[in-house]
Amino acid sequence: MELMVITARRLWLRRNSFIFEGVFSSPSDILAGAKVSLEEFMRCSNPDQSTSESHTEHTVGFQQAWKPPPHDHIKVNWDAAISKQNNSIGLGMVARDSKGDFMGARCMVFLQRTEACMAEALAAIWAVKFCKEVGFFEVILEGDAAQVVNDINSPLPHLAKTGHITESIVQELQGFRSAKFVHVKRECNNVAHTLARLAVEQNLSDVWLEEPPNCIADLIVRERLCL
Repeated sequence: MELMVITARRLWLRRNSFIFEGVFSSPSDILAGAKVSLEEFMRCSNPDQSTSESHTEHTVGFQQAWKPPPHDHIKVNWDAAISKQNNSIGLGMVARDSKGDFMGARCMVFLQRTEACMAEALAAIWAVKFCKEVGFFEVILEGDAAQVVNDINSPLPHLAKTGHITESIVQELQGFRSAKFVHVKRECNNVAHTLARLAVEQNLSDVWLEEPPNCIADLIVRERLCL
């Protein structure tokens, strides 16, 4: 019953996000988020209750804030935003090292109408291309689009609408020394989301390699201070 209530509330929030922000969450994201919220509620309601090993592993899997990559790796967060009003999509990606320091970022805008899953898949492949262009070949690519990440990590063939993009991503990753896609909660993807919104709201495409743009500079500092 609790899971049904939480899921219903998240569906209502998804409707508001889609109408007012043009952001669409897939059903799998809604269900995964509802399960995590329920676990957090149960844990807070029963703070002294011992947790099983499987429960602990599942909870750890959904980190609550951005975490740096291992030493010698670069973490690239990516996200997409949609503007129904302008029939456009914005892509955002940001790279940081194991200390949380800024390494580079890009935002891109495309004047086209597309579904949320397609926009997220485009953000994923452009994040891979960005890594290759700036010379990052030991990377962790984080996004909050569960279906896109699952498709990339699943065995071929890829039969979804975004299958051709997924297969291109898999091929591109073969040129890396170490690369993997990881799904995280939206709270862990704030900087990339901000860049995607910047792109779609200001019709902006740009690249930053030494200093971050003002719109994300404070976010990066705050997340680094929380490490």
